Amino acid sequence: MSQKKKNMSSRRDFIVGSSLTAVGLSSFSQGKAMTASSNALNLAENKREELISLLSDLITIRSQTGESAEEAQALVNNYLSDLPYRIERSSDRPSLYQNHPEFMPPNPESDGPFINIVGWPEKTSRKTSAIFSHIDTHSEDAGWETDPYKPIIKKNRMYGLGTSDDKGGVAAMLIAARILSENDKPLPVVMSLHGKGGGSRGSLPVFERIRKQKHNIQSVLYAHPAETGRGLEDVKNAVLGVLDLEMRVRGWRGPQMEIGSIDSSDWKEGGDAIDTSMRFLDHLEKNILKEIEMNVGKFNGGDRIGSVPDKVTTNFRLKFKADYNWVDLLKKIQDDFIGLDTKYKLADGTISPRIYLDSTASTLMMGAAHRASKKFLNHYSNTHSLLHFSARISTKTYAWIHNRILDFVHADKDEYTSFFMGSGVTAGMNRIAKALNRLRPERDIVLVSMMEHHSNDLPHRKHGGKVIHIPLEKNHQMAGKINTEILEQYLEKFSDRINYVSITGLSNVTGIINSINKIAQIVHKYNVYLVVDAAQMAAHVPIQMSGFSNKDKEIDVLLFSGHKTYAPGSPGVVIARKNFLNAIEPEEVGGGMVDK
Repeated sequence: MSQKKKNMSSRRDFIVGSSLTAVGLSSFSQGKAMTASSNALNLAENKREELISLLSDLITIRSQTGESAEEAQALVNNYLSDLPYRIERSSDRPSLYQNHPEFMPPNPESDGPFINIVGWPEKTSRKTSAIFSHIDTHSEDAGWETDPYKPIIKKNRMYGLGTSDDKGGVAAMLIAARILSENDKPLPVVMSLHGKGGGSRGSLPVFERIRKQKHNIQSVLYAHPAETGRGLEDVKNAVLGVLDLEMRVRGWRGPQMEIGSIDSSDWKEGGDAIDTSMRFLDHLEKNILKEIEMNVGKFNGGDRIGSVPDKVTTNFRLKFKADYNWVDLLKKIQDDFIGLDTKYKLADGTISPRIYLDSTASTLMMGAAHRASKKFLNHYSNTHSLLHFSARISTKTYAWIHNRILDFVHADKDEYTSFFMGSGVTAGMNRIAKALNRLRPERDIVLVSMMEHHSNDLPHRKHGGKVIHIPLEKNHQMAGKINTEILEQYLEKFSDRINYVSITGLSNVTGIINSINKIAQIVHKYNVYLVVDAAQMAAHVPIQMSGFSNKDKEIDVLLFSGHKTYAPGSPGVVIARKNFLNAIEPEEVGGGMVDK
């Protein structure tokens, strides 16, 4: 059995709403009864003789790629007739799908019709799964020492055309359906299809029909014998499940000490993407995934010796064991959102679980964030003091949090600082508008785009000066983004009067992402500052404020809020250049400001 990869195409993505593909019989059981690999293998062992008999019958029947496979499908039909299935038999012609984006001309060329079988469980459920396998085989290759259509068992191995390929998958699928039926478990949809030569004989037409109907299929399993030489081990892995993941880490290189020389950057000044990835994977394996095996299969990072690697991509596989599987892992993450288990009484008296669709306004809090803040309360004390243990812990935690914020947005600690405000981005934006106005009072114009939230518009009107709105692109390929051509026209026209440009990184209305570093490069040509409202961006898109070889790409000020990044409450976060803040007198004075 092997997992079919999901993509955006209709044939493989005909299951609307399915998030991942199932990888074992345990997913069909909808429970714990069959999650143990030993139990599943014992059930299969009890059906060994029936499997051999069924597979032998399939091998004796020709069903090569260019043939209709009518006789072989009749055997599948008869077997399913003894089980609680409603059988759907179709005669499909590839030519009817030649305009489909996934169509591939059959090889060898033929228009059939080709027979395909779909078995629908008589007892329907709100959620079900599906197994499919291929009935057609390749033609006989040279080298057969025995009749390829006469099954033979030698030293506990069966020989015959399709034994370790398509026919083996069909037989395994049918036996699995019988085992589930006899053990009173939910039955999957089963499909015996033509699959060779691009799938236009079977997979494409059948999946396309199912996609257009109400099917309740949540996950799909492709049944196929293991061809890796590991046999039983692969079966065990499939029963428990595997999950393939890709992690991308972006680092940065420090300032170049020699113009035009990447290698001249001090290694200690950069953010090493490879080192960070390795440390994270080590932490993941030793602390978070203790009961799950992890294999790092691909590690691609760095582009030269002598410089800090600024990006790395890691592909790794999680192999579940014991009582853990990928469904449990995803459910654990989902269940960690506080409030998802809340229920409400509706107007008709029924009780309904909470359905939360307002994350654009405020994300639900992550349990991990809540637990971390609650744990810190045990040490709560005044900061900027080392007089006692609690104060030491609070002070170090306070400093660590500020540094983590700078790391999160890739802001150079020597050039940037971070601070918190009490009420989201709104409070921070008001503070920044006042500060920049005091920094350059002679510049009385602020440019703000037409796509801004009021929190990134009204503060500039009140504190920043005259606000001019930048229009948006209307071209269909760029529609909704900031019109950078008109932005530059404004910058040229009012070059001596514009103090700063303030834009959103990601629209809370359309979801459109602005190229903030590209826009920074434009505005800095005119000695204008760039402020970015990252309230929506911070939780969804990687952010890099500094570390570019071209300093003009750097962001001057960036703001986001805890209530949109799964945190407790709504602390506003401001990251700004130190020289901005050092150049103006504090707006408020008080404790902690006196050195002598």
